[in-house]
Amino acid sequence: MTYSEFITVFLPPLLQQFGDVFSEFIRLFVPSFLQLLGEVSWPVAVVLVVYLLRADIRELLKKMRLSKLKYGEMEVDLVAASDAVERATENVETKEGDLEAAVTTPTNTPAPTTTPPPTPAQPYAGWSMQELLDVQALRAEALLAPVSAIVRMWERVAEEAAIVTSRAKQHFPLVRLALMSIDDSAAEAYLKLRNVRNTAVHAPETVTPEVAMEFVETAIRLLLILKRLPKKDVD
Repeated sequence: MTYSEFITVFLPPLLQQFGDVFSEFIRLFVPSFLQLLGEVSWPVAVVLVVYLLRADIRELLKKMRLSKLKYGEMEVDLVAASDAVERATENVETKEGDLEAAVTTPTNTPAPTTTPPPTPAQPYAGWSMQELLDVQALRAEALLAPVSAIVRMWERVAEEAAIVTSRAKQHFPLVRLALMSIDDSAAEAYLKLRNVRNTAVHAPETVTPEVAMEFVETAIRLLLILKRLPKKDVD
């Protein structure tokens, strides 16, 4: 057989047969191979990304755990503060009721020249217009700047507590100690709100508008109680 005969006679059928076999191979095995590759590639890619970013992921998980812990602490302190305010309210109302029952006012007694302590029927009696405006502003700020609202609201509470305890400076341990001698529950609420304030300052990423709103409302209730407490004489 000559070379030309091989090229013209035998090679075309061989190529045709090889082409048919190759086409069948492609038809049968390539789709399965591509499917297998697709199924394997995603897990491999995920493992590769996790390995390359392992340090960053560890740091992120650490922050997430820290955030969850801090947020839980704030929730616990807020609930405790709210409960303490409720008890302080009951204490003040009981004392005011006892005082009212024990004192008989003569009919010819002149009208008082000072503003009476606020009562539940008029809780904001004695508040200046500026104080009322500040409270409303803090409620709005809690939605827009939660941490700032908590800090500013705490400053207002600390200022009022210093007035009640007759402390010229808002030194927390001394104010709290003096407040305890007036009303234990008010002192506990004062402590818990301060804890929330400190957590908010040191972990601002954990503060949500909801937490800030709850803080502001609880602090306002404590302010109402502080304004009804008897002023303590300076030791």
